[in-house]
Amino acid sequence: MVVTCLLAAGCTRKWEEHNAPGDAIYVHNNLYQQIAANASLSRFAGFLKQTGYADTISLSRTFTVWAPTDEALKNLDASVVNNAASLKKFVAHHIAAFSFRTSDVQKAAVRVGLMDGKYGSFAVDSFEDAAIVAANGVAANGIFHTISAAAASRGNCWDYVDSLKAGGLAMAAYLRDNQYRAQDLTNAEQIGVNPDTGEPIYKPGTDSVWRNKFTNEVYDLKREDSVYTVFVLANTAFDAERVRFSPFYATGTTDSTTNLARWNTVKDLVVPGAYAPEQLPDTIVSKYGVRIGVKKSAVTSWHKTSNGYVYVVNEMPVTLEQKFPDFIVQGENYNMARVMPSASIFTRTLVDSFAGGTFKDVFVYRHGINQFYVGYRLNNVYTTTYKVYWRVINNTGLLAHPYVQRLAMGRIDNTATFPYTNIVPYNYNEVYLGEYKVTNYGNGVLSMYLVSANITPSGSNHNQNALLLDYLRLVPAR
Repeated sequence: MVVTCLLAAGCTRKWEEHNAPGDAIYVHNNLYQQIAANASLSRFAGFLKQTGYADTISLSRTFTVWAPTDEALKNLDASVVNNAASLKKFVAHHIAAFSFRTSDVQKAAVRVGLMDGKYGSFAVDSFEDAAIVAANGVAANGIFHTISAAAASRGNCWDYVDSLKAGGLAMAAYLRDNQYRAQDLTNAEQIGVNPDTGEPIYKPGTDSVWRNKFTNEVYDLKREDSVYTVFVLANTAFDAERVRFSPFYATGTTDSTTNLARWNTVKDLVVPGAYAPEQLPDTIVSKYGVRIGVKKSAVTSWHKTSNGYVYVVNEMPVTLEQKFPDFIVQGENYNMARVMPSASIFTRTLVDSFAGGTFKDVFVYRHGINQFYVGYRLNNVYTTTYKVYWRVINNTGLLAHPYVQRLAMGRIDNTATFPYTNIVPYNYNEVYLGEYKVTNYGNGVLSMYLVSANITPSGSNHNQNALLLDYLRLVPAR
């Protein structure tokens, strides 16, 4: 009985404490009411009322607010305070949907989506660059933290590249201005119908939009939900890379060669992830697999953005071997054939007695066609001289020993490049075929054809006009 009475008394005392006046406010007040009731946050409470966000954070939905103190806001720029749009954007940068407590943050800061469309960095003891002076204030519809400084939003990486363009950096200008028109019917205005095809006719200019080549094909540096590290070359370095790479993109005009060399410079100078100056790695690997050196001593300036960092550098070391690697074409990955599809084309999986493991190759047999071929198409082939190798494993008793085949470069009737070659049985080594020079980049496409023997088909010569290929390797002169 004594124990029961003590427990009852304890429970009654705790319930009375729970319902104390201070906790009644805690239970019933919404976020705006809680902030407005805090004497040190009166200026921010006024901004909430002025911008309409007081109504927003009074809703039954859940929010988190990082509220700057009156002291933090006393020197807020007049251009923000006196401009309704700027003030609204400023206040929105301090509000997030859902509840975020400091206990939700582990070892590293997290990026939190804010009402202005940006993301803020939230850590155990800070929000953006402001220290948290009072954490985890609770209201009926969320959490608020008191911070020691205003958290003004920053421009994103793309915005800062634009400012570098305005500052005269040629690479920044190239990134921003490399645009093209692309069809987009979202806002197209139809003005008729083509009587011949029945297709709609659109008002000129409404059926297409401008797109940027870099943001469309590499990384969209405007995205606030992703983070990037961008390296922008100083003018001298950007021009030096253009000169170094131009021989590999030779075209019919200087302008198109220059454009290709510049494009193949800039597309490798952005990586995902936000690397602060003290976190810069020794090398980065681009989206296209190119490994590029990072020299901290080459950084001339840097800027933190809303979605990462932008560095201006006077050097980004990259070897020609990294920039222009070998081309390796697997035999089974043909995309052309004299008869397509053909029941005579097989893919084999074999044990590699030379290197160990297994490999796949293409085997063409009993096709009954003089000079049957399978073809391969390489893209983005640089203008230079290539040493050409193949590996062909003749390990089947079905074939004549030796039989012959050849590789035609560019055109199927190109017999001048590589002659018919005897395929020696059980040779697991690469065989050097010779050199081939690409003199014009054009669209960067090179076609290659593996051609069988020049033999009139008959029922008895299937073992003489077969084809085999493990892979081709083209090694560019650098």
